[in-house]
Amino acid sequence: GDRGSFCPVGSAEATNCSAGTYNADPAQEACTKCAPGTFQDTEGATACKNCTDGYYCAEGAAAALPCPGGTTKRLGMVMPSAADCATCARGTFCPVGSAEPTNCSAGTYNAEAAQEACTKCSPGTFQDVEGATACNNCTDGYYCAEGAAAALPCPAGTRKDTSVGVMRREEDCIVCGNGTFCPVGSENATLCAAGTYNDQTGQAAHTACKH
Repeated sequence: GDRGSFCPVGSAEATNCSAGTYNADPAQEACTKCAPGTFQDTEGATACKNCTDGYYCAEGAAAALPCPGGTTKRLGMVMPSAADCATCARGTFCPVGSAEPTNCSAGTYNAEAAQEACTKCSPGTFQDVEGATACNNCTDGYYCAEGAAAALPCPAGTRKDTSVGVMRREEDCIVCGNGTFCPVGSENATLCAAGTYNDQTGQAAHTACKH
């Protein structure tokens, strides 16, 4: 028979090598199993394929199988089983079949290794860097919604709610009253000085009196 096929003793015709096997030479009685770290998904092959990145291939593999979630390809190593996949570190995540770990994005974290996804920072916390293993407490006078990548200041015309320990949303900011003004990020309302006024709430600056 031709390459990619085999002819057992007494056979009338050649038979294609099955998936997971190959024959590089003609006139063979049997096909050879793909070596660990390689696979062949078609019949009649004359060679095997290198295992896909982020996957593992046992001896005689007819398909490359993905590393489970939370694990990834181990660099420079033949991987014949799922046990050979590397555990992804804290601060990273690895979906099924990952070729390499991915850092958690800002606003998320992973405190534990071997995770398929990252966890959003809880309301009242934030994380401004990638690859974090924890989130930071919200900055005083600022608010932090779920998954915040930054602590945000109370908008102009509003101020921190000093009765709230941790501000979790913009609505926690208090509108500043008449006779006061509040620039962005104000902790307290500022009284209008002599010669100035505010006859409306929620103002970022005072208005000078007209002479």
